Amino acid sequence: PRTPAFNPVAKEERNRLIEIHDAASHFFSEMLWESSDGTKVLSYIKKRGLTEETIRAARLGFAPDSRQELLQRLIKDGYSKPEILAAGLAIARDTSAGECVDRFRMRLIFPIANTNGLLCAFAGRAVREGDEPKYLNSPETSVYKKSEILFGLAEAKSAIRNEKSAIIVEGYMDALTLRQAGFKHVVAC
Repeated sequence: PRTPAFNPVAKEERNRLIEIHDAASHFFSEMLWESSDGTKVLSYIKKRGLTEETIRAARLGFAPDSRQELLQRLIKDGYSKPEILAAGLAIARDTSAGECVDRFRMRLIFPIANTNGLLCAFAGRAVREGDEPKYLNSPETSVYKKSEILFGLAEAKSAIRNEKSAIIVEGYMDALTLRQAGFKHVVAC
């Protein structure tokens, strides 16, 4: 098979999507540590056994119960609606009116990185009883293919090489709890 020609436009688009995810992660982190609902979620995470150090290292965050707070922040930071939609961080509600809403609302946010450690997606766990689905993931994009990513692989790949094995768990919290307990060669599917 032929190697595809280098496409600088596609590379620029992928870089921009990575930047947007990084900006969104900062927003989610700010909401976790500084908003009243976020501090309640932070308390829940700590009750589950994660330390502040682990929470910060994993860049966990909180998506507030707002239709457009993330969207407005990203626009203020210089990102366009089409870019935010392409990143999967917002959903188009009324395309004729151009209305978009935040994809993640009232959720504990787990940033998902590629093998190079660059943020490319998020998983949001419902924190309010009765909210469905329990987990909401970013849609597939040019930088995120769910079947090609293991949660925590960027942090674990060196330990996996050294141990010549990997511990594969189902959930994000499971992976973080084991990593905190000293098992550095753990990933989640």
